[in-house]
Amino acid sequence: MSAINMLQNRIIDLTNEEQTNRVYIPNYSNIFNHVRGCSFCECPGHNIRTCRHPDREKLHECAQFMYLITCHYLDSHPHTEKTHKKWLDNLSTSEYKILAKLNRLDTNSKTTREEYQEKLHAHYIEYAEDELRNVTSTNATPILFLYMEILLRGLVTDIDSMIYAVTKLAMIIKNSGRHLMDMPRFRYWLNNHMNDYYRISQFRENPKKFPTITHNPSLARGVHDECPICYTEMTNESVVQLGCAHSFCGDCIIGQIKSSRKPTSECAMCRATISECRTTSKKLLTKLLSSFV
Repeated sequence: MSAINMLQNRIIDLTNEEQTNRVYIPNYSNIFNHVRGCSFCECPGHNIRTCRHPDREKLHECAQFMYLITCHYLDSHPHTEKTHKKWLDNLSTSEYKILAKLNRLDTNSKTTREEYQEKLHAHYIEYAEDELRNVTSTNATPILFLYMEILLRGLVTDIDSMIYAVTKLAMIIKNSGRHLMDMPRFRYWLNNHMNDYYRISQFRENPKKFPTITHNPSLARGVHDECPICYTEMTNESVVQLGCAHSFCGDCIIGQIKSSRKPTSECAMCRATISECRTTSKKLLTKLLSSFV
């Protein structure tokens, strides 16, 4: 199978979210039983030298996929992409040992983390170059753009949310390790970030715009109408006149403005934006001002 076909098939797998792409709950039983497990798979009864967990091959395939995608793009855009190296650098030392063993690299108990990084990076660069040697297609894309196409559709609503999502997605890719090709897990992680973004931006972008509160003794009357909302008889001590000239009792206006989820509130009679509240009572004036702080 050619490298391009390999890339296309793997990209199709990501898009279709195959049955193999599942989010598994880690087994924490060894923590409570005080049994030291394998440093790679956390399962008890063996160590990393004898580990046969299927995540070994999964991690290896992720490394191949990362380096194929990135090196394919670097062929036509040299020195523009380092995601493959950053992804590798974020793996654990146990994962380095697993990959080194799978690829039969020359390592031993004295091999340092930095030496593992150098050997594995060189190995997967050589692997990708061999696979791409006869590829002439220029239709290459950074892995971030590929994942944006798969994951961001319908998730972002404007340029600000797009910037936030892309920033978080880039971070997730670099730290994904053996889950690089696990799209349900990626979607779960990214959705959590975007839920936080929209929850915070709701308060940041829609601050309350409270009306101007003024004291106007000329509004005093011998008799006032009933409040159109609660139907109680209004007095000079309770009446509030809006900028549109409709009047309500102070308690109803305070309740309406504070309960509104929109930045502004509207007059219950004419739907005009409530931009001003006038009252004859200094006591009610103080109550209005303290309610909208």
